[in-house]
Amino acid sequence: MHAIAMGGLVIFFLLFVFNDNYASGLYLSIALLVAGAVCTARFIVSDHRPAEIYAGLVVGSLAQLIGWIFPL
Repeated sequence: MHAIAMGGLVIFFLLFVFNDNYASGLYLSIALLVAGAVCTARFIVSDHRPAEIYAGLVVGSLAQLIGWIFPL
C-alpha cells in the first residue's frame, strides 16, 4: 500500500507539472524525494521484497494514468 500510494503521488505531480501553466518542478522533486524515502524505509525494515516495492510503484502509477486518460 505504501508503494502504491507513492507511485500514484509521483505520477499525479508529473501530470500536474506538464499540464499546468503555473506548476514548477519543485512539486515533482518533493514527490520523488518522499517516494524514495518511503520505499527505502520499506527496504530497510525488510517488510517487503524489492519486487513487491516495484510492483506497488507500477500499480500506483498505472492507476493514476488510467484515471487521467479515462476521466468520469
